[in-house]
Amino acid sequence: MSTQPGITKNDLYAYLIKEGVGRGYEVIPEFVVKLSNRKSRKLDLVWARRKSGKQWPQVDINPKHWDLRAVFEIEGCNIRKLPNEFRRHRKTFRYISEKYSLRTDKFVVLYTAAFDRKHWNKKLDRSSEVTKRLKWSDKHVDVVDFQGVKTAIKSIERAGR
Repeated sequence: MSTQPGITKNDLYAYLIKEGVGRGYEVIPEFVVKLSNRKSRKLDLVWARRKSGKQWPQVDINPKHWDLRAVFEIEGCNIRKLPNEFRRHRKTFRYISEKYSLRTDKFVVLYTAAFDRKHWNKKLDRSSEVTKRLKWSDKHVDVVDFQGVKTAIKSIERAGR
């Protein structure tokens, strides 16, 4: 059993918000992307910039108002590998590349502790689950743990003002 404490969803949100704001981005939780006429998806967290000439408050749909620099979907390291469970991230990330920008970095970030979840074994070593999920990365989805996201976001430049 690992003696190192896990990283919670709250730890990840706090870290990513601090880093995004510190780099000059507007950090938006629950950012809505409309995938089709009937389907939309809420992204857990995005680092964004307002498009040139767009002011506060927002008065248009998201793609016309925001440029996305980074997208973060936050999942438990024990996310199930069911056909639809992970495919939704691939579909959403492909859409973001097409609608927003190929330059938008897209991550599924895994948390390894959940003190507020009823059915989370707090004593279980999660390293094998993390290792398995990290292998799910492909050209559309970059699956990372806390160390991986810390390393990956170093290459994201500061927002231009």
